[in-house]
Amino acid sequence: MAEDQSFGSTRSASSPARRSRRPVQSCDPCRRRKVRCDLKSPCSACQVSRNSVTCTYQGDQQQPSLALEDRGSEGNTVQQQVPRSLSIAPNNIDHPAKRQRTTNETERIRSVERRVQQLEHSVVPEVDPQQHSLSSSSNNHLTLLALSDRLQHVEQRLAELSQARPAPSAVTGDKSLTIPSVIPRLRHNQKKVKLFPSSHWLHTAEKFRVSHVGDSDVELTFVDTKAELADSVNEIRNLRLTMKNEQTPQMDDPVPQLLSTMPARSICDRLVNHYMRTFELIYRCFHIPTFWAEYEQYFSQPQPVVTNFAIKLGLVLAIGSVFSNDDDKVLQRSRRTWIQAAQYWMVGPSEKTTNNLDGIQIFCLLLVSRQITLVGRSPWLSESGLLRVAMAMGLHRDPQLFSLSPFQAGIRRRLWTTVLELVIHGSMDCSIPLLLSSNDFDDHMPLNVSDADLDSASEQSPSPQPLTSYTESSIQILMRQSLPIRLEVVRAVQNERLEHSYEMAIELATKLQTVCRTLASYCRSHWSQFLSMHHAFLDMQIRRYILVLHRPFMLQAQKDPRFYFSRRVCQESAMIIATYAERLRLPADSLDDLSKLMVMSTGSFRGPLSLDVISVLGLEVVSQLEETGSGPSSASIGLNHTLVLDPLAELARGQRAPIIRLLEHINEQLLQIVKLGHPTLKRYIFLAGILSQIYAMERGQPILSAVLNTAKASLKECYDVLQSYRAANTPREVSQDVIDNGLLDGLDFGAMDSNYLDFSAFLVPTI
Repeated sequence: MAEDQSFGSTRSASSPARRSRRPVQSCDPCRRRKVRCDLKSPCSACQVSRNSVTCTYQGDQQQPSLALEDRGSEGNTVQQQVPRSLSIAPNNIDHPAKRQRTTNETERIRSVERRVQQLEHSVVPEVDPQQHSLSSSSNNHLTLLALSDRLQHVEQRLAELSQARPAPSAVTGDKSLTIPSVIPRLRHNQKKVKLFPSSHWLHTAEKFRVSHVGDSDVELTFVDTKAELADSVNEIRNLRLTMKNEQTPQMDDPVPQLLSTMPARSICDRLVNHYMRTFELIYRCFHIPTFWAEYEQYFSQPQPVVTNFAIKLGLVLAIGSVFSNDDDKVLQRSRRTWIQAAQYWMVGPSEKTTNNLDGIQIFCLLLVSRQITLVGRSPWLSESGLLRVAMAMGLHRDPQLFSLSPFQAGIRRRLWTTVLELVIHGSMDCSIPLLLSSNDFDDHMPLNVSDADLDSASEQSPSPQPLTSYTESSIQILMRQSLPIRLEVVRAVQNERLEHSYEMAIELATKLQTVCRTLASYCRSHWSQFLSMHHAFLDMQIRRYILVLHRPFMLQAQKDPRFYFSRRVCQESAMIIATYAERLRLPADSLDDLSKLMVMSTGSFRGPLSLDVISVLGLEVVSQLEETGSGPSSASIGLNHTLVLDPLAELARGQRAPIIRLLEHINEQLLQIVKLGHPTLKRYIFLAGILSQIYAMERGQPILSAVLNTAKASLKECYDVLQSYRAANTPREVSQDVIDNGLLDGLDFGAMDSNYLDFSAFLVPTI
């Protein structure tokens, strides 16, 4: 028997049966087109219709309803009807207030109903409406409450499904998919260290699984089965290496007798101690107790062949010899021999034996030793190559991702921080864009633990000490804390396509100045452990970033007074760095560590003797003279035989006097360095020309002729000095034999400008 589906009443089982007209279920457009209607608002047929139709239902007549399933306690399903029309019960039509209130409720029912349908389509599986049944006698208010409860339940279910499926699903129609994370694998042994990232084929090979046929099936991956073939693999590997050695052309070792060049044990002890107290605390490469154990074994059980440790020891001796007071010519020659042997060891026939942490240590020591022994940088053995090798070994990833011992994890953290320092330093020196950002590596800093507490046999990581406590890693940690700021500075300065704003330069420089103050405060707190050389070296390195950051704006300060602040910042930074040159007093019988470093280093390791500092201070003095118009005519005016001084001119003279004195001292020390047999002539000749221009501007004399005469005199003086040194020593003891190749031929006097003297335009790079 058909049920009566009219609005407002439900047929009961006890009521007498009567026939009634079936209510209209379809919408008006579907009725006209005679298609099936799904009773939605709008229905699916109207949505896909090409014509612009409005899905409406018969207005004042009986309307279709939304069926809600009510599952009772017996499991039976009862169809409940929720009206779609805006009409109300006939007995309420004549009451406008009630009709308006009921109309508002019905509108709310429709909005909630549409929301429920949208959420039901997005939730999989369908929501069970067991707890949301409506009785047949429910009115509009109860219907609204029921739909609200149902909406809350659907939203809660949708939130649970979203948390269970963080990645976008194809069911929801979202096309953006995330790449699932793959844990990288690491091969870490004495012979070879290699990282297998998520893109490596090894992760695909691990999915191939085989089973042992026996009492119990044990599944092994394709990689695990290699253990069963260990003997065969070793045999074929040995045969392969034999064939490769036979096919490799024989090359003469440039240092065939490297072991014979090692000095006596007493000299080695002294040089190694020099290295350990200076650069090992800045660029950590070793675990100090382990190094001394290998050192003792090296001398107690000498090996007939060159080993990795022998190469590392030679580089350590080369760096330590810089801080030695011995003026040993044989030691100076051996220094270059050890560096050359390390280069051959890195890229020669034995290069595969260095594909491990020993190779990283040798690479770092090689780069440092070339910069502080007047050898200079190599375009083929650069910091970029070191970065790629370190990343191939997975040093840029957090050691906690791998099954490593605490000792191995600690060494990897130290080496990676050393690599970062050398890479960013090389980018600054060579003006090469830094192809590295903070997103390219994990943020794993070295632990502030003493080397004595980091035991290679321990299975538990030692508890790190507070940063206020001093350990052998404290200096490295201090520099690592400022690494993100310095990375941002290098990217802004070296990348010419990304012009950094003035506000960003001021902000970064302010942060770097805070780093300098923090460093100075830490050094004062641990002055007994810190060397004065450490604080000076680190302070000069940090202030160099400030100098380079503001220098582009400083060069525009003469034309645009808005950049006057950058000019003052550059002057202050350069002056602070230049004051460290006052420690250098050549000739002298003994020098402190910082003075020795300034004499023997190249690039920015020279500190106050670098061209960055010299050029900024020289330009500042010349700019002051141009602004004040200094000269005999403006400095004083004769009136009735009484000398009347210009107060502003005298004030400007007093401000630039300290800068000129520093430049004169630096120029004198550069000449003394040439007298030591180091033919680094460009800085001396360049600074001599700047000083001659300053003197000429102060006296009101012609600038061009003064600079030309000074350049000629400086070249002649350097020529005589080097000839005298060469006569007193054997030719091999001359650092660079360039004197006989026409020293004066490298100058182009026609390239000089009378307004601005740029020595880099006419001085050859070899000087």
